[in-house]
Amino acid sequence: MAMDQKTHRKDSPLRIFIIDSPRLRSHLFFRFLSTSSQLAPIYHPFMIAAMFGPEEVWQHMKDQKFRKINLGEECKPLYDDATFENSQEAFLKAVGAAESEGRVVLSNEHWFNLLKTDVFVDLVRGNVREPAGLPQNPTHIPDDIFETLTPIFMIRHPIIAVRSLWRDAQWFSKQLPGEDDFDVIVSNKYQRLLFDFFKAQGRTAIVVDGEDILWRTQDMVKGLCAALGGGIDPAGLSETWDPTSKEELERMHPVIATLTKDIQESRGIVRPDVKPGEPSLNTQVQKWSDEHGDSIAEQLRGLVLENMPHYEYLKQFAV
Repeated sequence: MAMDQKTHRKDSPLRIFIIDSPRLRSHLFFRFLSTSSQLAPIYHPFMIAAMFGPEEVWQHMKDQKFRKINLGEECKPLYDDATFENSQEAFLKAVGAAESEGRVVLSNEHWFNLLKTDVFVDLVRGNVREPAGLPQNPTHIPDDIFETLTPIFMIRHPIIAVRSLWRDAQWFSKQLPGEDDFDVIVSNKYQRLLFDFFKAQGRTAIVVDGEDILWRTQDMVKGLCAALGGGIDPAGLSETWDPTSKEELERMHPVIATLTKDIQESRGIVRPDVKPGEPSLNTQVQKWSDEHGDSIAEQLRGLVLENMPHYEYLKQFAV
């Protein structure tokens, strides 16, 4: 590694922030880490403002199906006043409460919800292509927290990730490959750029592969805890847990509780009886072609191939 790394500033507490995209098993990873009594989970602090509030980022996209998700008129009062300023204040309050109890902050957010709007727009329009083009703090995280956090970047094999995102798009957002809002949530290049941004500052940036949560659980945990500087006891993590209680759900934002219903009802890490083999692009493209036609299949193939170099680059850093 070209630069010496530091887990966090010596004069600050350990603070962990997971930077992810949809369908990377990031909710499972977050729920798994939340079983540690050392950690204080702060779940998606900027999602509502970024996706549904008056400043939502998707209004700046050419294709806007993702932002037109209809949650029903009855939900509008739940997010109409959700601004990034309000979200920052709530996040700071939650951080203060956690650290007053001597616990380590654990938070998470999709990268496109996390970035300041002008930074997000510059990235997706290709105006910024290198880490040096980013501001000192490109996120909505307050500066004093951002400067001291340890980021964890989630990745997953592009064949699996694109397959899962495309399946979701069919029934949820109705996005199509080639539409810029779909391509943004599929792409790994933005996480790679953010990862390199932290590395260029000499800061530790951790990578976790979503498949390793299932198939390399204990090895991944050992590597993760070591990368965090020994501040988290791996023995405190459990592969099983109780579903989120009614009281906890009532404290959660109702829209987030609805969107994450499956993980809230889960009871632990569930593995198939047999570990799947390495995914085959040709096999997957043929399935897409049979189900959706050659044009869609080729566009999805293109997204996989576009993302493979970024995935493979980040994979080499995975714990």
